[in-house]
This record gives sequence, C-alpha cells and structure tokens, in this order.
Amino acid sequence: MAQERRRSRRFSIEHVIELSYGRESYVNAKGLNISKTGLLCTTDTYIEPYTTVFLAINVPVGADGHTINCEGIVLRSTEEDEGYTTAISFMSFREKDAETLVTFLGTHESRSAE
Repeated sequence: MAQERRRSRRFSIEHVIELSYGRESYVNAKGLNISKTGLLCTTDTYIEPYTTVFLAINVPVGADGHTINCEGIVLRSTEEDEGYTTAISFMSFREKDAETLVTFLGTHESRSAE
C-alpha cells in the first residue's frame, strides 16, 4: 500500500473558482477538492508549474456565502479529456480569509464525521 504523502485532509468541492495570473490572464476553473494547504481544480487552460496565481473561492459558511481571496503557486497542470487538472499550493491569505477557510473546512470535517 502506498504511503499517504498529503499534509492535510482534503474535502470534495464543486465550486467555481476565479483564477488569474500575469495581471490580465483569467482562467475558467472549477474546484475538485480543497484542504488548508491547497486546491485541486480543473481548468480550461494549461498553467505552467511554478506560476503564481490569484484565487477567489466562494464558499458557504453558515447561511452566508464568503469569498476567500488568496495567492497560490501551481504545482502541476496535467492534460485531461476536457481541459487540465491543476494542483495549487496556497501561499498567502489575509487573516480574515484564512479564518474563513478554517471555518469552511471545519464544517466539512464535522459532516464527514457524522
């Protein structure tokens, strides 16, 4: 059996992600899974590994929706049938956005424990 190398537990999501890089390059993206350290998403465009990207992830927290804004770095982008699977490691958040992510992930974790 292969040893698990992930640093953080991942949770499935199906959120549309606003992803941009290079000041004016916007990419259509949809989340596949998220953790406190990164995001796996599908994109319609290949993004070169080690590219710095800016993300806006809309998530429900309680009865409200919140947007998590953060900066990340592309670890890999592999071609699939209809686009690319892109892995992004989170690099920096504002404190409020980091707290929103922790709250969102905590909600998912408590649901999976039921």
